[in-house]
Amino acid sequence: MKARLVVGLSATAALVLLVALLAREPAPSSSAATPAASAAERQVRPAPAVEQPEEALVVEPQVEPTSQPQVASPTTPVAAPRSVELLEPEVAERLPEGWTPPPEEFGSVTVFVTSTSDRKPVEGVLVWLETESEVGLYEMPEPLYSDAEGKVTFERTPVGEVRAWTWPSGTAPEILVKLGEVSTARVSLSSLRTVEGVVLTHSGQPAEGAEVWRIGLGADHDVPQPIARSDASGHFKFWMNARDAVGLCARRGDELPSNVVGVPANSPGTTERAEFVLGPNGKTLKVRVAGPRGERIGNASVWISCGASRDLWQSLDTGARTGSFANLWCSTTDQNGIATVEGLPRACLDVVAVADGYDTKRVTIRLPHPNDPVTPFEVFRQELVVTDGQFDLILKRGVALEGQVFLPDGSPAVRAAVRHGEIKMPGSVTTYTDNNGYYRLHGVSAQACQVDAALGEHRAQINLPGVPDGATRWWAPVLQYDAR
Repeated sequence: MKARLVVGLSATAALVLLVALLAREPAPSSSAATPAASAAERQVRPAPAVEQPEEALVVEPQVEPTSQPQVASPTTPVAAPRSVELLEPEVAERLPEGWTPPPEEFGSVTVFVTSTSDRKPVEGVLVWLETESEVGLYEMPEPLYSDAEGKVTFERTPVGEVRAWTWPSGTAPEILVKLGEVSTARVSLSSLRTVEGVVLTHSGQPAEGAEVWRIGLGADHDVPQPIARSDASGHFKFWMNARDAVGLCARRGDELPSNVVGVPANSPGTTERAEFVLGPNGKTLKVRVAGPRGERIGNASVWISCGASRDLWQSLDTGARTGSFANLWCSTTDQNGIATVEGLPRACLDVVAVADGYDTKRVTIRLPHPNDPVTPFEVFRQELVVTDGQFDLILKRGVALEGQVFLPDGSPAVRAAVRHGEIKMPGSVTTYTDNNGYYRLHGVSAQACQVDAALGEHRAQINLPGVPDGATRWWAPVLQYDAR
């Protein structure tokens, strides 16, 4: 009896529960049956299912774009390749369409060199021109030697302020170069003395046409140029400052450089004697300069410097066995892109190749000497060992740098100089801004490099990151006052 009662009560409870659940389901209203209400309900209900876009990226559900607008274009950061991280993005700013560079502006400079004591012309003085911080030294006119009248004339000198320097040193006047005009200046030399002597071949014969060089450069304003040449009898003579001490050597053609002679400081009016004996024939090196596609580059300059070498030690004076033979060898490539350099010692050589429109290339090579084994340091430097007397130098094409230069007040800097490359080294490239401050500089290295801008005592400088080959950089500096 009790069992039937329990069963009856359980059934009754279940029935009550079922009725309660059915009562909770709302009856559909007339407004919900309309298309507008159905559309609104469809727009609202899917939203909770896509609150985590990361889950949608992993599962990749096949969903129509309109059903989930909030996850239609998820953005997940993607790391760039390491080779691109160091590259500057391609420039968006460019010069105005149809822009043309301003015309080059040159004048001429004549310098007269005289002695302070008697005002007479001084012959054989090395004269060159420099700007303060604008045009690179190797872009200026070639250094010249004063003639019997003490005069030198430089053609195609960039318009603007330049300074005349000499060796031996004297007054260094500033010169304002004007477009199409000849500007003149005078250099006065004081406290002079002379150095004279003879250059002999390895067999003891007079060496005609040998060049006398300084070993290493002296002051900041100096150029790697010979200071004298021997005549038909092998004799030479030149002036130098009494207070200066200098190391000298001689070289000619395919012969190795001579012994190094040290000339100490002395009193004005004195005369020093020096004798140079050239070494035996050195090595000949053929450098083939080409572009990235193998195109041969003519009229490229190749400079070679050398430090210590057994070939040189054999002919150096005792006590004068050190010194840097900086840029002692130079040659220019022919139409086939080949530069021939003679009289080289067997040693480690620093080679620099410079060509218009290409990036300057510097490499270290080794002409092996049988008594000089390769050291671990040389292996670490990965020097190129040249055994057959020839090697190739492949130059990358430079890229363009464009921009606009401003003065501190925001106005365009007219005829400001923009330069890439070190001012004292081969390979610098300089251009000038137009009346709106715009400029375009070609042949700039695609690798990380430094660029300078200057107008009078206002300057700017930047270290640019590398860019892909063929890209164009943009730089719009504001010049700041820098009296230096």
